[in-house]
Amino acid sequence: MRIAIYFPSKSEQKIPKARFESVRKDIERKLIEMFGGLTEYKAKGFWMNFEGDSVEEEVRILEAYTETLSVEQLLPTIRKIRDLLKQDSVAYAIDNTIHFYEGEERIETVREELAPLAPRREPRTRVMLPKLGEAFLVGTDEGDHYIISSTIEKVR
Repeated sequence: MRIAIYFPSKSEQKIPKARFESVRKDIERKLIEMFGGLTEYKAKGFWMNFEGDSVEEEVRILEAYTETLSVEQLLPTIRKIRDLLKQDSVAYAIDNTIHFYEGEERIETVREELAPLAPRREPRTRVMLPKLGEAFLVGTDEGDHYIISSTIEKVR
């Protein structure tokens, strides 16, 4: 299984570059312990923010392979990146499928805002949510709903 964590290089909260480097080195050591090795390479990421502006950011992709690690074992490390570097979300990939960790409070906000909308909407409906902005609501046969904006979250 391929694991990749997209390590950020900036935050809206003006965190010093030295702090990013310190956290990155700590996370690298943790991942090397978990996987037995690690490959790191630089990349440039682009996305649209909630204001509709294009954002560009240098990232480091921390990549490893494993046959035994579960997502539950990886999430504390991703949560640490998010919390220490004051990120809205942290991107990670498992076998080339991208995921975004935004924290439990973000998921709760999505649940609160979707609750009144979900039963009345058709699959793939565009909605405006007060705290989250423009999004798409997607229904599934199992009754799950997803919010798609700059990230994707599953809402039960």
